[in-house]
Amino acid sequence: MKRITLLQQAFREFQCASQWVTSNPSRYVECLSKAESIIEILEIEDCGSVGGFDKENKCKAVTGFKLYDRFLTVIRKNNEYSDLKDECEFTVELLGEYYKVIHSFRSDILR
Repeated sequence: MKRITLLQQAFREFQCASQWVTSNPSRYVECLSKAESIIEILEIEDCGSVGGFDKENKCKAVTGFKLYDRFLTVIRKNNEYSDLKDECEFTVELLGEYYKVIHSFRSDILR
């Protein structure tokens, strides 16, 4: 399977998770599990391990959501941002903003 096909599917699963986060938690978890599995395949292909530990392409904390940051890392490996199609009007960047807002909202409530 082509790398871009796997990246697109992972992106689709993240977008799907964003739809189900409040109304169907089990579906939310299922979508994130699928995204994580795809990311792990790509990480193994990229550097031989999982978790965002590619020494040549370090995982950066961008969104406050480690799994999405790992996704951004595998995209960054070959600069594939522009190769991904929007999912339900979300771009990769816009979905990253969504996760930043959720992270910020949770942090604000806990203060």
